[in-house]
This record gives sequence, structure tokens and C-alpha cells, in this order.
Amino acid sequence: MLSGLPAARSATLAPHSLPLSDEQREFRLPGYDKRPDRAAIVTFHSAALAEALDADIRSTLDLIGATRGRLSDDLRSGVDLQAWRNERALAQMRRAVIMTDREQRILWASPAFERVTGYRQEDALGTICDELFGFAALNPDIVAQLDAHMADMKPFRREIKIANAWGGTQSVHLERLPDVDPYGRVIWLSLFSEMASSTSGAAAPEEVEKRALAIAESQGQWYFETDTEDRFVRVWGAPAVAHGKRVGLRREDVAAEDTTTEKWDRYRDAIASRERYQDFVYRVSATPVDRLIAVSGGPRFDQNGQFLGYEGVSRDVTDVEQNRVNAMLVAAALEGIQEMIALFDRDGTVRFMNQAFVQSFDIDVEAVHRRATTIEDLTRYVVRRWSPELDDAAVERMVADRLEQYRGADAANDFRFGDRWIRITDRATPDGGRLIVGFDNSQARASKETMTAALEKAEASARAADAFLARMSHELRTPLNAIIGLSELMTTDEFQLQEAKLKEYAGDINRSGQHLLDLIQDILEFSSIRARDRTLAAEEVDLDGVIEEALAIIRPILTRRQQDLQVTRTAGRATAILGDARAVKQILINLLTNAAKYGREGGRIELGTGLRNDQVTLTIIDDGLGIAPRDLPHVFDPFYRCINPMNATADDNAVEGTGLGLAIVKSLTERMNGQVTLDSIINHGTRVEISLPAMDAAGDRVTRPLSDRQANRSPDRNAADQV
Repeated sequence: MLSGLPAARSATLAPHSLPLSDEQREFRLPGYDKRPDRAAIVTFHSAALAEALDADIRSTLDLIGATRGRLSDDLRSGVDLQAWRNERALAQMRRAVIMTDREQRILWASPAFERVTGYRQEDALGTICDELFGFAALNPDIVAQLDAHMADMKPFRREIKIANAWGGTQSVHLERLPDVDPYGRVIWLSLFSEMASSTSGAAAPEEVEKRALAIAESQGQWYFETDTEDRFVRVWGAPAVAHGKRVGLRREDVAAEDTTTEKWDRYRDAIASRERYQDFVYRVSATPVDRLIAVSGGPRFDQNGQFLGYEGVSRDVTDVEQNRVNAMLVAAALEGIQEMIALFDRDGTVRFMNQAFVQSFDIDVEAVHRRATTIEDLTRYVVRRWSPELDDAAVERMVADRLEQYRGADAANDFRFGDRWIRITDRATPDGGRLIVGFDNSQARASKETMTAALEKAEASARAADAFLARMSHELRTPLNAIIGLSELMTTDEFQLQEAKLKEYAGDINRSGQHLLDLIQDILEFSSIRARDRTLAAEEVDLDGVIEEALAIIRPILTRRQQDLQVTRTAGRATAILGDARAVKQILINLLTNAAKYGREGGRIELGTGLRNDQVTLTIIDDGLGIAPRDLPHVFDPFYRCINPMNATADDNAVEGTGLGLAIVKSLTERMNGQVTLDSIINHGTRVEISLPAMDAAGDRVTRPLSDRQANRSPDRNAADQV
């Protein structure tokens, strides 16, 4: 016990009546040493400390000696005797002792410090001693003496006034002694002894208690005192929960909860060990609902060191605890939702982020909470994390834009993070902060884009249909007018036509009728294909035979336009296709007709066959004018014709067609599990390639049929429909 004193260098047992130095004191230990001829020799840090503490230590040892060193069975179990004895020795000292550094900053205070001055030990640590007690203001006549003894490193002893924690002043006897700690640093030991009476002007004890009670009540607190058996002997304070039948009852008696729990065991152990307890929370009965009470207390002793019970302060923490539980429940609820939630205070500092927010933006939570992270810091981190390609200037521009949105009116904005679109809503909170709520908006945005694309396509189809009807009126009226006009000439009596003229008119009527029939057949054919009314066969198709039949039909057009057709068969003449012969023939006719009509007069057309990846390919190339890039997305749309102001020529209106040729080609190719690709370059011509499943020599299918294959356009050429 003695060796543990802060002021002692060492404590040893030695023969009685040895010569002692000024820093040493001899203490007899009756009942603790089996050899009464020996005594405890304590060596203090200085002679001043030895003199100052001699009387206090002897009175403490007398008290301990009265018990002959025996402890009750309740205290033996789990108690560190050395620590207990040290604590008991310090607790019995009537004088308050504080230890300060060279700047008079309080490093340590004895248990009596709070009793003498009213200041709690934990509140006083780290404060400047002279400022806390108001030495200079209350004792202007001794300021010079205080400064001198500090400078000369000499002891200081006299009566002074100090400001206490109860709002008054009191007189104490101060002994301030210089010393050196075990590390060679200068320290000061100050001992405060209470005077018999207060100084003039000090508040009376009743007034001090009244002030302290008023302060406590303003904070919802009240005081209590208990006896040695933890029974209330006094309870005073305004809060209603403090009133009632408390006196004479133990705390366990008024508790409205199970008192056999581990929490209550720790409380009882603290009382049995005469230890302080802090913020012990328990439930008591009250109207209309039970209340939660937090109590803090410490042991109290009489002038002889006899234990009297406990004294302390209580406060109602029901609302605080309820708020804490509510906050936990809200936090748990926010953690369980899919929306991203983040809360910022009025300074823009992060206060809360749920798991969805953290995971969505890949945030290092520990780094965020290690220091005060603001919305600006977080935005900069997220931008750099998801857009590493941006330079510093671009990052700062994005941060500035985001901060403007954050500080503006409540609004929602979409931001792209990788392949996700996240909609973030900024909302103001009542305390001036901001709440950010985010959710994955990718699906809704994709649906909107799909609807927009579908709407645009529908509008384009409607425009194409309008253009088709307008053109059909022209296409139909032209042959019909010819048929009606020539037939009227042939049947009128006014004109006597020669036989040659009649034959000419009859031929014109026949050609007009044939053209009209072709137009109607195209429309009916396309409608049949789209409605899947036309059944396609899955049989072996003789490719060479189909090519010859198609060439026979297309040859008159080639002759009329003086165009040369070159056929190249790299696939071999024995190559066969799995499909419908009539459909393959119609595909070739439509493509060759397009090449002839839109190719240069006197130019060349190429027809080639090949075998690639077990697919038979048919390639038609012309040397026409090509098509503008803006027509590229619509080349396979029904009724769409690429004759427009961008690429029109003088005789474009003379080119026959309905705008259904490539639409029919695409539909037939896909129904035979094939694929069509169209390329075009302005002023160089157009290239169309058809791929269809091939048959081997045994008549088996070489490749599995393609299902739902889409018509493609080559990425490096501009495609266009020339029907």
C-alpha cells in the first residue's frame, strides 16, 4: 500500500529505530507484520512531501490497524488487496492533493479533491490550476509571492481563497511543494486543507446546496443518499420520478425489472468494494409508463473514515434511451432497403450511409469515418473511381456541377456509373442538412429508350407508308391512265387507226397491265411473307439452276441498260442450299433488279457464290451512286426508298419500284435461317451478301439452321436500299 503512494519513491520493511533521512518516515504496522521489531520505512520524493503527508498516512494506518488487516469474506473474492489498500489510504486523506506540471496543468487529483473543492477529478484534469481556482483574482496581494516561489522552485505555505465548484469562494490552507517525477521532470504537489470557517462573502452551505440543486433540476437531475445497506436515506430534487416512497427502500426494491442479471451483479460488486459506479441504468415504476433512470454515485465517509453509504445524482434517461433505440431501428431499417441513403449535416459532412449506398459507389467506409468527409470529398472520390480517364480539370467541373445540384432546390438527376444509371434525389432536412436518396434507374431508362426507339420507328413506318401511298397513287395511275387512254383511242370512231398503230397501242396496254400486275404482286407477296401465310419448303435447292432462271428473267433489263453481268462461282457447281427454291429465286431477282436499275448505265454487275463456315453465300455488287449515310438505318424498312434530295438525280422519278424489294429479301432470308448484309459507299456502289445453310454431298444439312437471325449492316460501309 505504502509503495503505491504517488509521493513515495519506495517502501521497505527494516529494523525498528534505524537512522532516517529528511525524506524518510517510519511507520509501525501492527497486525500486518509478524515481527514487531520491524517497521515500514517510506522514502518520499522530497522532505517537504514527507512532512506534509506524515500525519495523514499515520491516521490511515491506524484505521486499517483497527481492523487488524482482516477483510470480510465478501471482499476477499476477486479483490486486488494491494490496489484496495492504496485506494483506501488515499480515500482516508482529508486534505486534497493535486499534482501539476511546470505550466500548472493538473495531472492528478486525490479522492478528497472533489469533496474539498466540488470539482470532479475527471473535469479538472488538464486544466490550469490557477485559472480553475482563481488564485490571481481572489488573492491579488500574493500574486507576486506565487510567481516568486514558482520561479525559485521553493515551497509555498499560507492561507488563500479559492473559487469552488458550487459558485462560491472558500478559504483553504495551501501547501505547494516542488518535486521531480521518476523521469526527471519538474512537478508541483499542492495540498489543500479546509479552514474552520468560510471567508467573508462565501456562500452559505444552504445557499450552495440550493444553487447546486437548481442546476441539477435544470438538467432533469436529482440527488440521493443511501446507507451502508444501499437503502435510501434522502432523495431530493424536483423531477417527479424522484418523489414517492423511496426512503427506507433499497434500489432493488424500487426497480421494475429483473435484478438477478449480470448488470445488477456488477452494481452490487461495486458497492461491496466501495467503488464508484457511473451511469447505471435501471427501470422504475411510474405513471403512465415506466421510466429509465441513470444513476452515478460514490462512497461517503465520516471524519473518522467510517463508511456511511453512497451519495450521487440520478437523471431520467427514458427519452434519451428511446431516441437511441429509435435511431438504431431506423438505421437497421435503412440498412435493409435497396435504395441508397446518405445523410449530411448542414456543413455537408457525412453522418450516415447505408450499405446499399456504400456498395453501389464502392466507398471505403473506414476512410470516410476516419476524418470529416464532406459531400465535395465524396463526389470527387466517386468521379475519380468511376471515371478514371478524366483529367483533373474535368473532374473539378463535374464536382462543381454536382455541388450546384446538391445545394439547389429538391430535384432528381440521373447519373451513369459503369453500365448502370442511378437516379439521385437531393432533399433538405429540417436541421439544414441534406438527404440523398438514390435508386437504380437502368431498367426504367432502358424501357424509356426502347419506347422512344419504337415510337420513332413507328413514326418512320407511318411516314414511309404515307410516302408509299403517295407513290402508289402515281405508280397505279400511270399504267391505268395508259390503259384507259389507249383503249379509248382504239375504240373511238373518230380515229381510223392503221393496223400497225393498233398493235403498238395494244403492246403499250399489255406492258402497262403487266407493270400494274407486278406492283400488286409485290404488295401481296410482302403481306403474305409478313403474315407468314406463305409456307416455305425446307428442301435441297440447286443453286446453279436457280441462278440461271433468275438471269433469264433479268437479262432484258441488262440488255436495255447495256450492263455487263459477271458470274463467279467459288463455291463449286455442286453446292446446294437448304431452303425454298422459289424464295431463293425471288431473292436473286430482287437483288439483281435493284443492281440493274440503280447501277450505272453501261456499267458492270457482279454475281458471286461462295462457301464460308458451312454457309453458302450469294454476293451481288453494282457500281451505282450508292446511298447517303442518313438512310443507313432504314434500308430494310418496308416502303422505304432512298430517293431523296440528298442523293436524287434527274431521272430518279422514272425508276420503278415500291420500296418493298429489300424488305422481302430480308424476310425470306430470315425465314430460311439465313442472314443478309448490305454495304454501300457513295459514288462507288452497293454490295449485298446473302448467307444460307448449305447441304453436303449426302443431302444432309451441314450447319444447324440459324434462328431469328437479324439482318446486319457491315460496320465499315454505308448501307442503303435501292429498290
